[in-house]
Amino acid sequence: MLGKKCVGNAYGIFGVANNVLGVALLGTIGVGNVLGLVYPVLTLALLNSVFKDDFPN
Repeated sequence: MLGKKCVGNAYGIFGVANNVLGVALLGTIGVGNVLGLVYPVLTLALLNSVFKDDFPN
């Protein structure tokens, strides 16, 4: 079974890729794009720095 850290990393990567693809297809950057990036980037940063010892893998 996948660990919580793996699922969190997958979510973060998918969230960032989703926003990048949306900007690439629409060609505009708006407040929604910026807000849509905050949570995935924060998830990736916290999982791999602050909480890296709390999740074994």
